[in-house]
Amino acid sequence: MLHTLTLDHRHLPDRGGYLVRALLELQGTARTAASRVPLRLSLVIDRSGSMAGPPLEAATAAAADLVRRLAPEDVVSVVAFDDQVITAVPPHRAGGEAHVAERILGIVAGGTTNLSGGWLRGRELVSRDRTDGAVHRVLLLTDGHANVGITDPVELAALAAESRAKGITTSCVGFGDGYDEALLRAMADAGGGNAFHIERPDQASLAFGDELAGLQTLAGQNLSVTIALDDAVTLAHVHHDWPSSDGPDGRTFELGDLYAREPKRLLVELFCATAPSPDARALARMTLRADVREESGSLVHQEIVLPVAATLENAGQEAPVITKEVLLSEAARARAQAAADVRRGDAAQARRALDVMARKLREAPMADEFADEVLDLAELSRKFELEEASESDARYLQARAHNARRGKRIYDAGFMRKRPEE
Repeated sequence: MLHTLTLDHRHLPDRGGYLVRALLELQGTARTAASRVPLRLSLVIDRSGSMAGPPLEAATAAAADLVRRLAPEDVVSVVAFDDQVITAVPPHRAGGEAHVAERILGIVAGGTTNLSGGWLRGRELVSRDRTDGAVHRVLLLTDGHANVGITDPVELAALAAESRAKGITTSCVGFGDGYDEALLRAMADAGGGNAFHIERPDQASLAFGDELAGLQTLAGQNLSVTIALDDAVTLAHVHHDWPSSDGPDGRTFELGDLYAREPKRLLVELFCATAPSPDARALARMTLRADVREESGSLVHQEIVLPVAATLENAGQEAPVITKEVLLSEAARARAQAAADVRRGDAAQARRALDVMARKLREAPMADEFADEVLDLAELSRKFELEEASESDARYLQARAHNARRGKRIYDAGFMRKRPEE
């Protein structure tokens, strides 16, 4: 587990102290083919009536493609659900069963949405082949609300958490404008997996592909960061949106799986009430914990303690990498606020929030690095001026905010709406 901690600070004379920004970046080391983590997957696909046509065709095509890309040591199953639950493909080693793709592509749409039944079947199939050192995951795709079986979001999230504690994690893919956004994110967070939003049928392969690419470069699991503050130091702001809880040792952030393909980031701002001094001042202590994959494939619990200390003198100097991360965080907040404005029926206010953010990015020292962000914000603003903002727009804004706050830059680059000329 590779880690980098970058600090900068500025003096706040009116508050009698310093604002210190701390950016922690965590990266898994690349794995060799010989040490690749074996996968135990169940793909759970909503086949309710609303999925009929292009949505179900795209979901099954993405599932079939994922199965083709698995290694021979991987075990996969496929579940389809409406008000009934069927095992379309029983657990088998990748490439070890004939006509799998045809069976997946042959799934047809039906009735209502027994989401809990589909997920529970996927969990049961994954649990049949418990293998030390393997990743056991359920990947759930739906376009609707749970309306048959267990429907209480709190209970479903608790089930996902219970399964995670037993070594079976959950990722969720929400399709379109009708699914329960809060439920899927709660299940993914509680289940230690990822949450994806897709707008169009052709993006199903993007979500499935990102999930598989992450698992194929998995370097660690159960990654957490606990921040313990020194005296006269307070946690002023957290830029990333990881699940967190406060305990006797400080605040703990749960960052989930650690991949070699993309780092995990945590950016916090600390306020230190102290007089100016050229000496290094102890501010906090970060404790990193993860179950790290060794070359042999076995899991080893690793704990790293990082002292956070800074020489607080003069006005301070901004670190460009932190400034960039702050601007991306602010853009995420602007999108989340615009999404709330759209849902409230105030497209004009949403436009103002997007315009202010686009202007701030254009005027930033590293403006060239934000060109795509600026164009996306400007296109949305223009759309809200010419057309009525929709729930689809609100979900797009909220999803991009979520991607940024979780550091999902690779997926977000593909998810970003393309301009008409593209």
